[in-house]
Amino acid sequence: MALTVNFRHTNAVRKMLDELRERGDVDVEDFLDAAAATLLARTRRRFLAETDPDGKAWPKSEASIVRRSKGDTGTLFDTGSLFHSLTITRKTAGLRAVGVLAGAVNRNSRMKVADYAKYLIPGGSAKGKWRFLGVSDQDQLLIERLLQTKVGA
Repeated sequence: MALTVNFRHTNAVRKMLDELRERGDVDVEDFLDAAAATLLARTRRRFLAETDPDGKAWPKSEASIVRRSKGDTGTLFDTGSLFHSLTITRKTAGLRAVGVLAGAVNRNSRMKVADYAKYLIPGGSAKGKWRFLGVSDQDQLLIERLLQTKVGA
């Protein structure tokens, strides 16, 4: 099982996608691939900056404080397994998701990365304090602008 976040269409995005489909001169699947790649890049950038999708800094974990004192990695980056498992999934035609690769395993603990990730999200026992998946308002605007360039608006 993978842990993913799906991009929710606004009315503006839905209208532009419908226009592209009607015109038939631009492949909507290509747009969805580009949008998902943008979201993946932004998710990875935020992960390394240790911020949630809304730009709020993560609390420092005790383990990261020790690692940083030795010049090593930060929060949620002991082995890099979680970060390196972030990926794009083509769920169906017309649907992409950014999330954690289903089969990825932490090389030290042998724990499934998706199981660890569930602990970190809202609703997990860490109560979302290290939330790394999600679509911010700024992400939404970037996707809308990307779509506008495809539509020619």
